[in-house]
Amino acid sequence: MFIITLLLLPTFVSPALGDNDCIQIDPCRCRLNNGSEINLHLINGSKQPLLEIKSAGDGHIYTYSPCAGIACGQTVNDAAICRNDELRKSPNTTGEISKAKFENDMIKTNWKLRYLTRDNKTNSVVHLTCATFTRLDLEPMYNATTFQFELYSPCACPDGCLVVATDLSTGTILLLIFLTLFILYFGVGSLYRKSVYGAEGREIVPHTSFWFSLPGLIKDGYLFFISPCLGDRVEYRYYDKL
Repeated sequence: MFIITLLLLPTFVSPALGDNDCIQIDPCRCRLNNGSEINLHLINGSKQPLLEIKSAGDGHIYTYSPCAGIACGQTVNDAAICRNDELRKSPNTTGEISKAKFENDMIKTNWKLRYLTRDNKTNSVVHLTCATFTRLDLEPMYNATTFQFELYSPCACPDGCLVVATDLSTGTILLLIFLTLFILYFGVGSLYRKSVYGAEGREIVPHTSFWFSLPGLIKDGYLFFISPCLGDRVEYRYYDKL
């Protein structure tokens, strides 16, 4: 019975323990042995991954940026975790982004991120827990130099968040969509008129009369709008004054 128990034991262990290597790609992304990834880039959607939690014990505020360093005090610009008082006047880092390291969390059967400070005297450990919601919890401290956090997120699941966040703004994305549709409109429209109607020259442009009359329409609208400022100049008298 003891031998059978030992043989069956590995089947009940979390799959993460079998993937004992996580090749780090960047500070918040790594690839497991089976090809899946843990990717924290999209914790806050398209926004910069940034989470905050206030300690119920001492009232300190902890700001966590897993993917890009943030300013914390006057001397640190690459903090992964910044600890601050309630008035935000005494910031100090408990871990820097350049010293981020993925480790296998043998106790919780998942993965964790460890951060060290520049002097290697203080470290923060963020335990990654696969969940359907996103929340950062502060755990009881083991000692004065080790800070323990629990990060719940779909992005903590293998292949939970595969797409790397983009730096493009909403306006840029909308502009790219508009340009793409504009090019498709002219490209497909011109091809259709060429192949179906045998159009040539300017007639190949879809809705030809509208596009070639558009500059004149814009000019007329502009002149009508500014006509109150032009007085009784002869060329503008036929516009009704506003």
